Amino acid sequence: MSSPSLTSTPNSSSSSLKLKVLGVLAFVGIILAPYLFSGALTGGYTFDDVKLVKDNTSIRELSNIGEIFNIFSDRWDDEEVRPNYRPVRFLSYAIDYQIAKAVTPNFDPDNPPTWVFHTSNLIIHILNAGLVFFLARRLFGGSWAPWIFSLLFALHPIQTEAVVYISGRRDVLSLFFFLLVLFVYVGKGRGLFELSKETPREPSSWTSIILVPLFFILGLFSKEMVITLPAVMVLFDLCLRRRWSLPRVLTQALVWLIAGLFIYFKVTDESLIARPLGGETSSTWLTAPRYVVKYLSLLLIPLNQTIDYSYDAIPISKSFTDPWSTPLAWIFVLMMILGGLYALVKKNAAFAFGLLFFVGTLTPVLQFIPIPERFAERFVYLPGLGILLFLIATYVRWEKKSLIHARLTAVILLFICFIFSWSRCYEWRSPLALWASASQSHPRCARAHIGYGNELRAISQLRPTGDIQAKNELRKASDAYQKAISILEEDLEGLKQEPLLFGHLLQAKNFRADSLLRLTDFLKDKGEIQRFSELAITDYRWLMEQTDVDGKIVSEHADYFVLRYHLFLALLKKNEIQKAEEELKVMEAIASKNKAFNSDELVKASHYQLGALYRLQQDKKKAARAFQKAYSYVRENGKLEARYLLVGEVADALAQIAEYDQALSLMDPVIKEMGKDTRVKNHIFRVAKIYNLKGDIERAVIELEKALQHDPKFPAALLSLANLEEVRTNLDRAEELYKRLEKIQPGLPEVQKGLQNVIAKRELAKNNTNSEDEVDTQKRRLASMLQQGRLHFDDQQIFAAQDLFKKVAEQEPNAWNAPFRAEGLRLLGQIALKLRKFKDFEGFLLQGLEVDPDARDIYLDLADYCLAHRKEKERAERYLIKYVGYFEGKVVGKAHAYYNLALLLRSKAPHEALRLLDLARKAEHPRSEVLKAQAMTYFEMENWVKASEYFELYDNELEDPVEKKRIQDFVQSQLLPKLLEQELSKDPDKENQG
Repeated sequence: MSSPSLTSTPNSSSSSLKLKVLGVLAFVGIILAPYLFSGALTGGYTFDDVKLVKDNTSIRELSNIGEIFNIFSDRWDDEEVRPNYRPVRFLSYAIDYQIAKAVTPNFDPDNPPTWVFHTSNLIIHILNAGLVFFLARRLFGGSWAPWIFSLLFALHPIQTEAVVYISGRRDVLSLFFFLLVLFVYVGKGRGLFELSKETPREPSSWTSIILVPLFFILGLFSKEMVITLPAVMVLFDLCLRRRWSLPRVLTQALVWLIAGLFIYFKVTDESLIARPLGGETSSTWLTAPRYVVKYLSLLLIPLNQTIDYSYDAIPISKSFTDPWSTPLAWIFVLMMILGGLYALVKKNAAFAFGLLFFVGTLTPVLQFIPIPERFAERFVYLPGLGILLFLIATYVRWEKKSLIHARLTAVILLFICFIFSWSRCYEWRSPLALWASASQSHPRCARAHIGYGNELRAISQLRPTGDIQAKNELRKASDAYQKAISILEEDLEGLKQEPLLFGHLLQAKNFRADSLLRLTDFLKDKGEIQRFSELAITDYRWLMEQTDVDGKIVSEHADYFVLRYHLFLALLKKNEIQKAEEELKVMEAIASKNKAFNSDELVKASHYQLGALYRLQQDKKKAARAFQKAYSYVRENGKLEARYLLVGEVADALAQIAEYDQALSLMDPVIKEMGKDTRVKNHIFRVAKIYNLKGDIERAVIELEKALQHDPKFPAALLSLANLEEVRTNLDRAEELYKRLEKIQPGLPEVQKGLQNVIAKRELAKNNTNSEDEVDTQKRRLASMLQQGRLHFDDQQIFAAQDLFKKVAEQEPNAWNAPFRAEGLRLLGQIALKLRKFKDFEGFLLQGLEVDPDARDIYLDLADYCLAHRKEKERAERYLIKYVGYFEGKVVGKAHAYYNLALLLRSKAPHEALRLLDLARKAEHPRSEVLKAQAMTYFEMENWVKASEYFELYDNELEDPVEKKRIQDFVQSQLLPKLLEQELSKDPDKENQG
């Protein structure tokens, strides 16, 4: 009989071990699941993560451990990284950083992978759940209670912030040491809460004298909430009726001494103390019970969770009855405390410990000692154990009465927690999703809207230039900032008494202005650009008048120089150039007195932006002067790279106003300084273009040859040199250059045409007969010369283009070449117009009409000139009628010709105007402009019904809200009364009925 038992023992032991291993793996797997499958562990840096981890250089080397633990160091305070002394947390970050560095290919020190830090948080959370399990076994025995207690703790949705938020390391780490203290202090045994009330509890062992203070200090160095531990130890002793013993007395004395010293250093550090809630201590006492109730409600019903509960997610109590929930909260919290004390008297250890533990450990974050962060879900990571312990105690009693129902309910509850945690973790998959959730769940939380706007703005900056998605994101961002501003400005005077909240308003105004300013880059409607620019200007002007939370006057301090630069850009966007120039003078004065960060660079950028605007407005002289000013900021002290990038644009601008020598004098020293840098070819090519514009074609050829010495395969230089050699009739050299370019870039149309021109010119040189074949050849040659001239013109090679156009225009008059000569004169006129030589422009075009009276494009050019420059509408009308007449029965004319003629004829020939507008629309003139002109034409014809139809169509096309409002007002005030009058005239009885 004995042999079977002997052989079965090892198998039994082995099976038991396997079950335990499987149990542990299942336990860990259940906890891991919601975090792994939601993608939360790969989420980006959120909120404080950026400054505490991503940008914190002190954690990048383990050699900085001494600095991390240096309590007297103030270096971190300036960087707003260590407002509290939490060295253990930063040590853990430093270890994570080294792990990330070791396991990550192509490691970026400025952007370490987040998954390493997230994983560390999760591992500590699992260890905490394990400690909760073993602690629960000592408190409740070996039933299902420890498993349920630990899983409920691990899977509760309220814990997700502390676990997924990298900065939540302080909470998971501090609780780890807190639980270690309790585990050591509780001592051995099982079911301590369930023992007979008459059974004396075992005292703490002598090992607790060493381990408890050690873990307590490590917990304090992780987060200050552990300061409640001595009181929790006393509470535990009271609940278990433990006998006084020397080890316990010494342990208590040590932890209370440590706590006292810690509190003294914290309270005496004024930099750690914020202003009381609402600016008054009474508000703190009135609001604290409401905070307790809110934390309890999140533990019991974890709905509408958010990363941010700042102003105005939980409004501050202004009096005992404002809001109405204040007295109810007070009554409820008092009942909790009295209930805990009653349970203590009645020796219901679990209920007493749970209730009093929750309220007691929550006290440090109830703002009795004010801290900047008013309310956060991670604050309940530790206190929540008390409520969970209370629930497990209830479960233990229920299990004794109805085992199946109790366990089934527990499983359902754990499943619900699992689903809710997975859902909440999913919101942590990216900062954008997190802040979007926060702004939706708590629409009165101003900072949530700011966070959402910040993420949208950051994402838009990563998109390629012109990406339409960035436009939508900037619109949403500006709307989010507007919501925050509206909330914060409800009590602006009171807000100014709260530096932190007023700082949020400053941020929201600044970020909204920046979003609006960047949004204008995507807009085409001038009305919208003006409106958004004005809003940005208003925000920047307001910011300039404020005093920042650190006491600096924004308008006077160089630290805020970038705001002035953005204000300058907004003024340019609104086309308030004079005000922009005035702002630029202020910037120059500040930069000369106080070398703020990047001030010279911003002044340079301002002059550059001003030059770009002048260039867009065709004011070449002002553009050149602005570019020169920009260059002056980098010429003396700027790096070669900056000078290289800017000097070319300055030279181009000077060349456009015919200041060729000054342009060349700027280019020469930079070219010499660049030496053998391969990019010097671009500047040499630019010099060649300037000589070409100057009329020195020989020197232009020399410079192009230099550029080719630096890069024999430089396409632009090859093409330009080939063109010039063709102009100089060096046909062999031109052909050689064209063929070289053909090998480098096969299929270029310019090369093919150039080679055809060379062949045509050679044939002309051989054959001077007047046969029909020669006429065809001559036509092809003239067409080629015109096309080549256009290419030169487009490439700013004015001299080369002018030379070709002149040669065409000066051909010996023949009937067959009249259109070519007229076109040559027209293009010479275009060059004159570009150089703002208006008399020459008219002269060339009128001369072209003498050569070819049917040169329709000349009529259109003259009409456009009369409308844009001379304001001679009757003359423009004659030219347009002549131009349009060439296309009767065909829609091949320029759309704007039909449109402009329709506007000129609208009053005296409305039916003809409507016909022309139809042609303009078929020729693809902008639909909205055509609809508006048709509506106004019908209005002037007093065809009120048609006018109404077209105004409605025009209104549907509009996107600009300003124009939309203007048209709607016009229809309401001008058109609708006419329609009503028309209806009444048809049926006079309607007036009486009305």
